[in-house]
Amino acid sequence: MRRATPHQSRRTVARTPQARVVIEYDTVAAPSADSIAVDGFEKPLRSMRESMTVHNRTSRPVVAVGLDMVYTDLSGRMIHRGQHTVDAMIPAGESRRIDVPAFDSSASFYYRRSAKPRYTSHATPFDVAVTVTYVTQPLLTEPEQ
Repeated sequence: MRRATPHQSRRTVARTPQARVVIEYDTVAAPSADSIAVDGFEKPLRSMRESMTVHNRTSRPVVAVGLDMVYTDLSGRMIHRGQHTVDAMIPAGESRRIDVPAFDSSASFYYRRSAKPRYTSHATPFDVAVTVTYVTQPLLTEPEQ
């Protein structure tokens, strides 16, 4: 199966001895602000991963989430911007902790609300704004005869 990009759909065919089930994936660009929420961001100083919690407030499961992440210093100046597609099965009404690679390959930045490092002379705090740009949800169709 090839990876879907925004505005494309994915299709998976599952075969069992009795039936053939076709699952179609619907990619929804810019979902409503109250349908998918992201919070609980963490990135300690030397971590090579960034973690956050994604809440699925829709009535269908989510299989992938597109994220736009804007990193700023504490004065509001942009440090970095990155986009991620995260494959995560999140059932309707549930939440999942996800990880993405850290933008900070030098391990010298830490999220301002994470634990403050013991030695901060070479550490820079940052803030981040995470926007959900799209979600991918399965659409169960009728079995083919």
